[in-house]
Amino acid sequence: MKIQFEYLAKLDEQMVDKLSDFESDHFKWSWSKKVWKELAGSSRNIVCLWQESLENNKKEIISLCVFELSSPDFCHLYKIVVDEKFRRRKLALALFKQMCHVASVELGFSKPHIYLEVEENNDGAIGFYQKMGLKQIHIKKRFYQNGNSAVIMQGVQDCDKP
Repeated sequence: MKIQFEYLAKLDEQMVDKLSDFESDHFKWSWSKKVWKELAGSSRNIVCLWQESLENNKKEIISLCVFELSSPDFCHLYKIVVDEKFRRRKLALALFKQMCHVASVELGFSKPHIYLEVEENNDGAIGFYQKMGLKQIHIKKRFYQNGNSAVIMQGVQDCDKP
């Protein structure tokens, strides 16, 4: 499946709504539509990657990755979301690798520094990011609205590797 790529600020309102709706349907800590629209109207280098599948003769978003690029060589990964029906198909891996590629091509980052927060009890995501070479560096206590803490992870990605 082809991965779509666009800066959030360049997406039309309809696509921003589609991404926002997908995220709210499939991600526990989704952004509000207001936040999506504020970020879309900003000059920040926020990138969206997504994949679509043809479901019932209609294109449906099945995965989403949102991250922000800034210099020097910094990439803040906000979220990778995969529809439950499409998990265990390496879609998150494809999005992560594409994020690295975009960082490399768009800003010339040869080895982007990836940073993220993940809920401390999300063992699947923590394990995935560890496999990607990220390391736990800190715990942010009571980071989430429900009082749960976040594991802060970071690492340098070698984008030259296949």
